[in-house]
Amino acid sequence: MALEHLPADPRAARDAYYSLSHERLHMIAAAVQEIDRSAAASLLQAMAVVEEDLARAPFLASLAGDLDRLVAAARAALRALSIPTEPC
Repeated sequence: MALEHLPADPRAARDAYYSLSHERLHMIAAAVQEIDRSAAASLLQAMAVVEEDLARAPFLASLAGDLDRLVAAARAALRALSIPTEPC
């Protein structure tokens, strides 16, 4: 959701991340921490990078790649929890 707002509306991208993803990602990290601390750490680190990116105006060119890494970290955490994911 945030990726589709990047070029047109930075505020919408920020709002989409915090309203749709932020808490859910923390829930995934908390759940996976019990079985795979590395996956939890990777997810939390990817979240921190994206949150730093979203706090900047204008966005850095690296934000799209950082969001891709966040998606990959979230998928890895979900796989560790045996939860299937679908492509975005």
